[in-house]
Parts: sequence; structure tokens; C-alpha cells
Amino acid sequence: MRTYKNVNLGSVPPSVQLLFENTKLDLIKTILLLYSYSLRNSKKYRKVSEIVFYYSIVNFDLIGLFLSHIDTNKVFSTNQYFRFQYSINQLLLQLSQLGFIEVKGSPFVKFDDIKVRITSLGISFVNTLDSDYFTKIVNKYLNAIDTIEFSTANIKVLKGGTQ
Repeated sequence: MRTYKNVNLGSVPPSVQLLFENTKLDLIKTILLLYSYSLRNSKKYRKVSEIVFYYSIVNFDLIGLFLSHIDTNKVFSTNQYFRFQYSINQLLLQLSQLGFIEVKGSPFVKFDDIKVRITSLGISFVNTLDSDYFTKIVNKYLNAIDTIEFSTANIKVLKGGTQ
């Protein structure tokens, strides 16, 4: 039986397991974020740390950490941010192997400082996705990019520090 950190995955219903371990959906959400960047500036590379930042804000509903009009009694869990930070390298590797992204970096650069951008093949793939769900995700990414600055202070907030 396959285990993860001493938890028997055989005891978890497949529907719940799919909800938390859906690599294909994570790949699509990541390429949609890179596509959203391309709508703002198609030539610019983005750091891995910036990708993790905006992915987490949108997909783990952490945008409320940065907006003052959100209910202040709501508790935000930043654990998912750290889990995604751990898994992003595999997602980027797969997207690169598919030819959907271009990676810029060297073995001497910290992983968070490696830069990526979407390729024309990646843009073509996104354009084949015909779903309101994916369109809403792109709009959420664009809103987050336009509203919340990627900065050291905001990364600290996302990691559980104070604003």
C-alpha cells in the first residue's frame, strides 16, 4: 500500500485523494498563471517565487490576507502555500518537457530565482481550453497581479507573518 508521511492513502476515498493530488489540474492552473502574465507582458520571465506567490493567493483563497474589506475574523491557512512551494519544481519540469514554458537559470541559482515564461506552444494550448472555469481562473490571476504587489513584505504575510 502506498504511503505518504505514514498516512495510508488506501484509506482515503479516491474522490478526496483526487481533490488534493490532481497534478493535471495543477499543471493547467500553473500554465494559466503564466498565460495571465503574458497578457500583461509576453516577453518577461517570472521568478519561481513569484509564480508560487500568485498561484497560492488565487488557488488557496489567500487574497483576503491582503485586502482590508475581507472579514477580519476569517482564518487563513498558509500551509497550502508551503506544500505548493514544495511541488512547483515538478510541475515546471513537466511543463518544460511539454514545451509549454521556457526556463532561464543555471545550477548556481537558487530555485526560487529561476525564471520561466510561457512559450507560443503554451499559449496555443491555453487557447484550446474552452471552459468558463479556466477563464475565471485567468481573471482571478489578472486581478491578483493588478491588485497585490509581489514583494518581500507580502511574501512574509503569505508565509504567516503580519502585514
